Amino acid sequence: MVGPLHILALADDSPYATDVLQMARDLAGWTGGDVHVMSQVEMVMPALVDSTTKVHMQQEAMDARRHELEEHLKALGIQARMTVVARGLLDEAMAALDGDGFVVVGLKGSGGLRRIFIGSTVVKLIDRTTVPVLAVPQGNHLRPPLHLYVAVAPDGPFTPASLQHLVSRLGDKVGRITFFTSVDQGAPSEQALERLRKAQAECGLSLPTEVELHQGAEGLAALKQHVADHPNALLVLNRGGRELLDQLFRRFFINELVYEGHVPMVVMP
Repeated sequence: MVGPLHILALADDSPYATDVLQMARDLAGWTGGDVHVMSQVEMVMPALVDSTTKVHMQQEAMDARRHELEEHLKALGIQARMTVVARGLLDEAMAALDGDGFVVVGLKGSGGLRRIFIGSTVVKLIDRTTVPVLAVPQGNHLRPPLHLYVAVAPDGPFTPASLQHLVSRLGDKVGRITFFTSVDQGAPSEQALERLRKAQAECGLSLPTEVELHQGAEGLAALKQHVADHPNALLVLNRGGRELLDQLFRRFFINELVYEGHVPMVVMP
């Protein structure tokens, strides 16, 4: 029997919080899960303030953030548990992930993975967690049926069980899956295609699936345009596929497709 699904949403006080909370709400609606919103107050304490005053200022800031979140959740029609901390967000998040679920975070800024997630805390969370981390760009409004674009590294690890689990949790909200990879222009493609077909076969999914091989910058540009033209697209990355991830980030893929193109991304454990 499948247990309850927990949606952990990490929200700050930026405009990105609305997209994170809406995505968490939608995920809970699609999967029958519950939402837990977590936030950390960032404070710069004056050097000459005594410890008692610091504790008081910290508590006031946490109470204010909690009130802001309550109003935000109410406006969005979201029922959720709520945790506000002054420090140790990573430890609190890991402790809250007892079981199956998702972590939902916001994307901001530009550049590579470490610069567009909401800080180093989330990067560490991706490395440590055993649940998918869903990164939501500002302005995204993902709607089913979802078209999953699954990145497969030609020589790197791929975990069929992680994708199978992701698809099973999303259920009938997934309509199609494309397995894709990228090779340098002019490089041999047979091995990469074989790797794609193997990943497709190993997953054994009953949904419509296909494979796509993209060569060089032109191939990635075509993929970017194709995905950006589909509002139901969800980019799926395997945490272990560092080689392909590095290539995608280096070639503008994340910055232009995810951040500027408003395409959400999920990183599987």
